[in-house]
Amino acid sequence: MAKTIELILREDVESLGRRGDVVHVKGGYGRNFLLPHKLAMAVTSGNRKVVEQEKAAAVKRDAREQ
Repeated sequence: MAKTIELILREDVESLGRRGDVVHVKGGYGRNFLLPHKLAMAVTSGNRKVVEQEKAAAVKRDAREQ
């Protein structure tokens, strides 16, 4: 069975998920595509906090624009 890794998406990825989602992907796809293109990052408590802060900033920015 192929090993999967858990990543947090930094950007929306079609057919995978939206920004901030925690996803399970095959190891090769994560290491060879998502991580080098900075589309995802490893799941750690520190990275979860960073994603939450980015989401809060996006909500504030959207509210300001409207």
